[in-house]
Amino acid sequence: MLRLVFPKSVCIFISVHFHFTQSRFKHHPFTCREATLTTGYEAPSELTDTEMVIGLVTPMGTDGNIVVSTLQEELRRYNYNPIEIRVSTDVMRLFRHATSVPARFEYDRICHYITIGDELRQKFRRNDILVLGIAAEIERRRTESVRRDVTRRVYIVNSLKTPEEVQLLRSIYGDGFYLWGVYTEPEKRIHYLKRKGLSHEQAGELINLDEDEDKPFGQKTRDTFHLADFFLNNKELERLRCDTDRYLSLMFGNQFLTPTFDEYAMFLAFAASLRSADLSRQVGAVITLDNEILSTGANEVPRPGGGQYWAHYDDKWEEVVDDEFGRDYKREVDPNSKEKREIIHDILNILGIEDDRRAECDSKLQRGKIWDITEYGRTVHAEMEALISCARRGFRLVIAHFIRQHFLVIIVLNTL
Repeated sequence: MLRLVFPKSVCIFISVHFHFTQSRFKHHPFTCREATLTTGYEAPSELTDTEMVIGLVTPMGTDGNIVVSTLQEELRRYNYNPIEIRVSTDVMRLFRHATSVPARFEYDRICHYITIGDELRQKFRRNDILVLGIAAEIERRRTESVRRDVTRRVYIVNSLKTPEEVQLLRSIYGDGFYLWGVYTEPEKRIHYLKRKGLSHEQAGELINLDEDEDKPFGQKTRDTFHLADFFLNNKELERLRCDTDRYLSLMFGNQFLTPTFDEYAMFLAFAASLRSADLSRQVGAVITLDNEILSTGANEVPRPGGGQYWAHYDDKWEEVVDDEFGRDYKREVDPNSKEKREIIHDILNILGIEDDRRAECDSKLQRGKIWDITEYGRTVHAEMEALISCARRGFRLVIAHFIRQHFLVIIVLNTL
């Protein structure tokens, strides 16, 4: 998590999630026989043999080797045996024997594995097909480990590319599965790929392709990333080690680890997002000052007289209700999507597209940037509602700095 420290600064923490990508942190019951670690925490000793699966989401250009080696090093400190499973090499070979790289250039090698993954998902019509290979590889490694009397195993899956893969892994392994998202700044990812021999244009192309391929069975790393139980910032090695050890200690049941204020604020932002009934995404925001919560907000339709629509208990009907024609779902239409469709139809009419080609052209336009427009909705942005809430309470704020990440937005403000 990124943290900016300013004297008497105010921060807005924003949590974004989608209907199909909600994630809840799981308190895992694993216990283990442990020596006291440098943190002073001694894990309980009830089970002598347990295993876990840790899935990594490493966006294109992330140095996954550093993350995996750090995770392996920290796991060994807990007397666990880390076993890495690489999806691109260990898993894909189970489906397709001819996985040799056609060229020696890194760009071609990466494109080769992306193509294989896309073809497998397309062939089986399943975005989670590679998980079947992951499970088979875990079973094979487990059999080998048992034969060699290797206990306390952690399988590190590197890396996952679709939300469906995460959902199936959670279904298979339950509380034994954790998803770790690894964040690396875009500039650093481009630099990493350029050091591998790619041009700046090639690096940018692969990063965009990895985030959200424009095909039904393509990679969706951006959506997968939001599902993570933990987020690592791969900016500095020492911070990476610190956060890795802290997360593992939490997973192994350390009851004395409490959230930092930033984590607490992000939790409240997520909680605020749950009250949004927006038809596309749910966003929550929290404004803080000197480690105190000033206000919260969610992306929701404003109501006359101030504030936003809330579900409420109706004494007459003796049930919790929403105002008729208030929130979008009560109107059974997303005005933003409706407006975008009308824009596309206007374009087709102006260009004089014949009826036999309208469906094809309509589909292509929906894959363009027009469909990314979000400004035609009735909802107020979560951060705006949080700011307006401050104004209603008499706080006067001025924006001083703005930073955006995939999973976190922090706006730093100063009080007047």
